[in-house]
Amino acid sequence: MNTNSIVEFWPKSLQKDLFQKINSFNKYALSGFANTSSKCFTLANFCKSNEIKNMFVMVNANGDLNDHINHLSLFSGLKIEELELEPNPHNDKFISKRNNLNLLNFASKIHQGNKAIFVSNYIDALSDAFDKTVFEKTLDFSKGSKLTNTQIFESLINAGYEIGDSIEVEQGQYYCRGDLIAIFPVNFDYPIRLHVEFDEITSIEILSHDFNSVIGLLEEVSIYQIQKPNSYLKHVDWLNYGDTFQLPHWDPMSNYCSLLCCT
Repeated sequence: MNTNSIVEFWPKSLQKDLFQKINSFNKYALSGFANTSSKCFTLANFCKSNEIKNMFVMVNANGDLNDHINHLSLFSGLKIEELELEPNPHNDKFISKRNNLNLLNFASKIHQGNKAIFVSNYIDALSDAFDKTVFEKTLDFSKGSKLTNTQIFESLINAGYEIGDSIEVEQGQYYCRGDLIAIFPVNFDYPIRLHVEFDEITSIEILSHDFNSVIGLLEEVSIYQIQKPNSYLKHVDWLNYGDTFQLPHWDPMSNYCSLLCCT
């Protein structure tokens, strides 16, 4: 694999934007990348020196993935967000569902601009993706909104959420008990709970993973829809959402190629 083969995954217009961006750099330094630690040290330093908000790095295999996560965490001091997908050679619908939820959660963090380094292997990042409208068509709830339980349920169902077995919902589920509605949005790492009294949302709480305590309060919340992957899209497409650019690095020492996306 070479640098050109990676660039070919992008639309022609993005290739043009990429090379214009690289040519606009006043300073640009690249190490020899003799091993994983030197690669990660360079990427971490690049992130710090350019005041980059977040960075996306793709590596060539899962074995390399763990090494990169450990080194990037050590050198950068930033949170590392890993895309973890289960192998699914037989297209099991339950595995497909879990993988889709993980992809939506991962992509939402990139889109929201979380300060972190995002890491994935090539196979997962080049798999079928969902449409970018998932970032634009959200369910918006706010404290004081006049909504009935039925209206909230209908909006969640239309957005692809399923009813859970109990108030301890899993990601992509909702459940109602009395005037409490628990929801685990795909774009959250924690479940939330709406209090609805007399057809009005009186509070929005962030819950702990064991559902035993409230760890935060929100005035409003935007919940992403759950979409099915689109075979005409790849995840490199949504990496270009917003003001992002891609920078390919080629390491002849280890036949390793990574795709770096920075914002």
